[in-house]
Amino acid sequence: MNDDQRDAILQCQPNLEKSMPPDHMKTQLIAAHIISLDDDDEIEAIRTHNRKNAAIIKMVLRSSSNDSYDVFVRALKAIPTKSNVLADMLESCYKKKRSASTVDIDDSDSSAKNGDQSGVKKKRSDISSATDSADVKSDQLDGTMVKGRDVDVFISYSWKNQEEVLLIKKYLEAHKLKVWLDLQNVKGGKLLNEVLSDGVRRCKVFIPCVSESYIKSENCFSEISSARDYHRYMIPLILGNLNPRNGDLNSGFGDFNFFITGKTYIKIKDFKNQKDKDEKLNDLKDAIFEHLGLT
Repeated sequence: MNDDQRDAILQCQPNLEKSMPPDHMKTQLIAAHIISLDDDDEIEAIRTHNRKNAAIIKMVLRSSSNDSYDVFVRALKAIPTKSNVLADMLESCYKKKRSASTVDIDDSDSSAKNGDQSGVKKKRSDISSATDSADVKSDQLDGTMVKGRDVDVFISYSWKNQEEVLLIKKYLEAHKLKVWLDLQNVKGGKLLNEVLSDGVRRCKVFIPCVSESYIKSENCFSEISSARDYHRYMIPLILGNLNPRNGDLNSGFGDFNFFITGKTYIKIKDFKNQKDKDEKLNDLKDAIFEHLGLT
């Protein structure tokens, strides 16, 4: 890994920490021998999503492999989502870093040719941050949200439930609802946490897909907290065997029961049960339609 690649990762690190799925990244990097099984034990001992990702990034940066950056980018591109926002952001940042280095060299050579031995170079701080201008084309994003426009539904979920959540999204969109789903609408140039907060603020209905992995996620806790702060109408969707009445929603970040107490929730225990799944998704659609005044 060269200096520009290292600098690019460090510059993008805050966004990477918030948005990488750590289990996916860990698996990819272990398979490529960038991090070791001992590193895996260290990561597993960390409780929070962001800190797991911080540890993963640290391990990538200290790797002696010449391919560590390329493997890291490939792992980002392999994240199970229909856009490559994180990889595109990092690659754009690296290109700008590399361009800045080229400018430094060219200016230094020009100064030497002109008899200027001071070797004055352009400061990298004079070159705009790649994370403020990452060019992610709109056709790379799988979504219908237009910048600045309100959406009907914001779905908050854990990466581990993405397969189920994509089915929910598809069902709601088939009924002409505008759905905001994490990452699909993230434009390069905005910090991911700002975009998520913006999505929560502009939605009409907030649906937390509460699962065992959801209540263990710091990011999910942040999203549901934001929804409460913005007084968004909330329809909790309970996935799997969790039972709010048994105190199953307690976690290291707080009691998720606090957010759904007094709200009617919908529970989908098993997505493989087609009849139950269809009935519960229809109930969800009806609840959204009722709140929005649709028929």
